[in-house]
Amino acid sequence: MRYKSLFLFAFIGVCSFTACVSPTATQKGVLVLKAGSDIPADAERTDLLGKNAPAAGRINLIVDGADLKSALNTVAQLGGINISIDKEVWGDNIRARFLNVPWDLALASLLQSHNLALKKVGSVYRVGPRDKLSLERDNNSMEGVGKENIKTNFIKLSKTPAAEVAPVVKELLLSPWGVVIPYPPANLLIIRDDDRVVNRIKDFVQKLEENQASSAASDDGLLSLDSFDVP
Repeated sequence: MRYKSLFLFAFIGVCSFTACVSPTATQKGVLVLKAGSDIPADAERTDLLGKNAPAAGRINLIVDGADLKSALNTVAQLGGINISIDKEVWGDNIRARFLNVPWDLALASLLQSHNLALKKVGSVYRVGPRDKLSLERDNNSMEGVGKENIKTNFIKLSKTPAAEVAPVVKELLLSPWGVVIPYPPANLLIIRDDDRVVNRIKDFVQKLEENQASSAASDDGLLSLDSFDVP
């Protein structure tokens, strides 16, 4: 499915803090991101991808040796969002291939591959180490949430295989003590976590199911980026 395919062809590796547009690639609607030069901070999506850009919400991006911050900034720029990257976020010689995929899932792939997460602050998405943002969450925004509030919940999926959704839920949405188990025979997610976290997972699954239904008609493939915030 979409998540599995995306993460398989995101060949993430681990030098300079910039990017480069290949004119030949741009003519084909593909942006090639290399180490050593800049893309304009105010460049629009059509400027970067050219007239052959894929449908709105989708990107063609090849990351060929750029550093992690450049890759993150470029995907965010293509998606039209503002991000702030914590100083601890680092990585070089990144190699990834995103062809005709939703930009938000490309961003989620980069985050997951480097154990990062998002935290929405006003109109800006903060990118930081998942453990750090989770700890801040635990200390500041999850008062009253703990192991004593854990319950078992069942979430039924109709359009998306539970076995493909479970790894995304585990990496991006569960609390540190939460557990998610897919049950393919009934296409269920069995989740043990605090009710507040489970409600976020239910919202995510609902958006995912709606997205699957709408993408069959429109091939838009967009998800709310809020789904990938630290819970």
